[in-house]
Amino acid sequence: MVLPLGAQGDDDPIIAEARGATITLSQWNAHLEASPRLSAVTDLSPEQARSMVERELLGLLGRQIDLREIEERGLENLSETDVRVAAAERSLLAQWARREGLAGEIEISEEALEEALEERSDELNVPPAVRFQQIYLSLRGLSEEEAEAKRELAEEIDAQLGEDPSRFGELMESHSDSEIRDPSVILGPINPEQTHEAVVEVLWSLEEGEVSRSLETPYGIHFFKLNGFVDRSLNPSQARIQVRADLVREATEARIEEIVANPGALDLQLPPPPETLAEDTVIVGGTVEVTGADLALLRGFDLANPPDSETLAAMISETQEEAALATLARVHGWDQDPQIAEAVESARDRTLIQVLWEQRLEEDQPITDELVRSTYEENIDACAQPRRVLVREIELRPARHAESGQSFALLDVLEQAEALCERLAAGEDFGDIARERSTSDDVEADLEPHWVYPHGIDSARFGALAEAATGEISEPIQLPDGFLIAEVLGVEENIHAPLEHVEGSIRHRLLRTRQRRVGNAWNEAIQQEAVFHIPDDVILRHTAPTEEEIPASPEESL
Repeated sequence: MVLPLGAQGDDDPIIAEARGATITLSQWNAHLEASPRLSAVTDLSPEQARSMVERELLGLLGRQIDLREIEERGLENLSETDVRVAAAERSLLAQWARREGLAGEIEISEEALEEALEERSDELNVPPAVRFQQIYLSLRGLSEEEAEAKRELAEEIDAQLGEDPSRFGELMESHSDSEIRDPSVILGPINPEQTHEAVVEVLWSLEEGEVSRSLETPYGIHFFKLNGFVDRSLNPSQARIQVRADLVREATEARIEEIVANPGALDLQLPPPPETLAEDTVIVGGTVEVTGADLALLRGFDLANPPDSETLAAMISETQEEAALATLARVHGWDQDPQIAEAVESARDRTLIQVLWEQRLEEDQPITDELVRSTYEENIDACAQPRRVLVREIELRPARHAESGQSFALLDVLEQAEALCERLAAGEDFGDIARERSTSDDVEADLEPHWVYPHGIDSARFGALAEAATGEISEPIQLPDGFLIAEVLGVEENIHAPLEHVEGSIRHRLLRTRQRRVGNAWNEAIQQEAVFHIPDDVILRHTAPTEEEIPASPEESL
């Protein structure tokens, strides 16, 4: 019996094929079940739905073709491939162990939860945020005579508001030095920790709709109108959920530290970071083996020129933790869970496909030593270790307008930054001021010395720091959403890296460029060769019903 093209019997027809690879209807349905994102798409036009289904089928065909070629080439048996596949599996199992495995085993008693709720009551029952308007009279850079004139104006505004508080918007529009003078704009919500203590004392003491008397701060003179409070406290149910999750997370991290500190129970050896790294240096030993050569392969560096000791130690620590958690996952049988087993299998396939593509690219046009050298010589400036600046930082960011999402400052943020610079110039401790005034989510992390480079997200900072001398405090540096003050702890000048130090990264860049070119051509060829036999119900599953298909309501059918 000869089946027509696209058929595999009535029960499981082939719906897509190319180069000997086939996708059946049952395989497609299994793919849908494993892809909630794809299954949820049900509102497309028939043309859009067909296009989406064909794209997905092309991806499945390409994966089949790749895996068949991997088997034909014997890539699964290469030692380097084994290292990379094992690393992908360890990473996934470690994530599972951290997120689901260990966390799922940790039980928080009601006594511990109640005790934590009581201990953290101050964190949970935080003061409300406020929405407000202000009239701001700047005293910045004024002479004594000009400042006195401003104070006289403040007295007049004070008197007028005392007689008629409803004139606040009118006086704000005509006299405020703030960029925000529109009486229809309400600032906030802002929290007490985001502003000056003198402002907190006044603003949080007002009733809704009440107008304050004049307040002079180091930034100028202010009048506030309170437009409302925003409760930030969690209700009892929310507080219990949050604190329980915090306790589970803390207990999980503590358990991980115990596991890594006692690897013998898992038949692992986790030696301390070595002073020098060689090919046979043991990073992880015992039931799992990871050497210096493995680490260099996985992290993409040359053993002859390893990263600095701090970075290398972090790499080793992360690799050892992953090995311990992955081993724990296997000991507990978590890797038998269908979800994680499927994820591990997918990670394995992705790694093998990556190895395949590296071979394909080398075969397309080998990346020779001569090509690497010419690329290096033509782009030698790109191979320089850039000038970099070692800093600690204080961030100052404005409050957010809750409704529109626009950023507004409670006070002129630049003036706040300049006032802090004056305090630092007078000898106050940088760390103390940062802890008092920074709006960063992680002040202690910002106070850790770190390098700023002339590229990426650091470019705005670097431009203002490039000429600074060691020990100097920067002028306020404007960021897209605030200002930054930096303490410069050191500067390193540009140094051109020798070819042997950057050869690996140059090869990687050349491979990536080739991958895009060859990959696009390969995908186009598969697309031209593919034959589809997609049933109508597969397309209709992702389309929105037409008006004719929408059932009439009971009233309309009567």
